[in-house]
Amino acid sequence: LTLERTNFSASGLIDEVCDILAGMAEGRAVSLLCDYGDDSVDKTISGDRKKLLQALINLVGNAIKFSPPASAVRIRVEAQRHGGSGVLSIAVKDQGPGLAGSQLERLFEPFYQAESAQKSKGFGLGLASAQYVVAAHGGVLYVSSTGAQGTTFAMQLPI
Repeated sequence: LTLERTNFSASGLIDEVCDILAGMAEGRAVSLLCDYGDDSVDKTISGDRKKLLQALINLVGNAIKFSPPASAVRIRVEAQRHGGSGVLSIAVKDQGPGLAGSQLERLFEPFYQAESAQKSKGFGLGLASAQYVVAAHGGVLYVSSTGAQGTTFAMQLPI
């Protein structure tokens, strides 16, 4: 994977994702809520903006797709600095049906679709692709699910 690195704003990236997916969210009666965290912390990303944009579109699009009507998808950005290095976390939380532990173990495998996703359109490549892009940036993509309270995907990128 070849990365075309530039420096860009995390909040600008999130804003673009929300602009792109606003119609989809509105069509499903799902609200997109963004929390940019503490403004005093630098949230500049050095990476391939197009590839990270696509990874976030995959995560937020899935969250919208699996959220019930009249619910919300929350996108939270947090930066933490420790000495000269830091981590930027972008978390996407839905209010969907959640995932079982056995599904979480396979979620990032290419072509795998969780049982709740098998009736939806797609090939099961979005999450595998997102994980690959995040890893190419030296980051990690995590998933956690709390049953009926939804699922959270969080990408952590070095800053």
